[in-house]
Amino acid sequence: MTSPPADPADPTDPARNDQLSQPAAIPCDCGHRAVIEQAKGAVMVTYGMTAEDSFEFLRFHSQTGNVKLRAIAAQLTALLPTGPTRNEAVHDFDRLIDHVTRSLRTGRETTRTAVGGHGG
Repeated sequence: MTSPPADPADPTDPARNDQLSQPAAIPCDCGHRAVIEQAKGAVMVTYGMTAEDSFEFLRFHSQTGNVKLRAIAAQLTALLPTGPTRNEAVHDFDRLIDHVTRSLRTGRETTRTAVGGHGG
């Protein structure tokens, strides 16, 4: 005579305990995410877009070019200059980070128009 099948909810079932002790095989695309986030950041800075709009921008180019988004992101980040290319950009960023730091220290929220940026 055969025994009834084990109850999957039974915490005393040794088969269930073996399954719980094994780490789940979760695919990690952490490297892909990082390179996509870097490309998004570059688009955000270059075009003044939000993170969501930057992703949509990359996705549009991926779909219209029939190329994987992560491949576009990897190429873009590999080709980006590694250092500042314009003194003006460095100066603007220095001014921005100083303003943000002062605003946060005093408890005031910073807006684009408050630092001379464009709205939108």
